Amino acid sequence: MRNSPPFSWPGPGSSAFHSYDGHRRRCRICLPITFLLLSSFLPASHADERRAALLAGPCVVCHGGSNADTQIPPLQGKSASDIEKAMQDFRAGRRPSTIMARHARGYTEEEIRLIAGYLASQSDPVDR
Repeated sequence: MRNSPPFSWPGPGSSAFHSYDGHRRRCRICLPITFLLLSSFLPASHADERRAALLAGPCVVCHGGSNADTQIPPLQGKSASDIEKAMQDFRAGRRPSTIMARHARGYTEEEIRLIAGYLASQSDPVDR
C-alpha cells in the first residue's frame, strides 16, 4: 500500500481533470451572461434614484431645512421644473449668484434633471 494522502486533486491526465477544466471554461462564459441577464431585471429607476441622492447631497448642506435666517432659499416644496429651471439659469448666467453658477456648471443636463426630480420628490424636510 502506498503512502498517499486521503484525497488528492485529479492530475492533467485523468478524465476528472478535463471535466473540471471544461466546467471552469463554461463558468467563465456563463457567469457574465447570467449576471447581465439578471441585472436587466433590476429597475433602472433604483440606480437613478441612488445616483440622484448622491448628487443632491451637496444641495442639502445649504438648502436643507428652514433657512429663515439666511438668504438661501429652502428647496422643500419646490417643483422639479422650478429647481431645474433655476439650475439652468444659474448655469447659463441668466440668474445672478455668488456660488450657484459654479455649482450648476459642474453638472450635466441629465444630472440637473436627476437632482431636481429627487429634491422635488422629498416630502419630508430635506435636512435628514
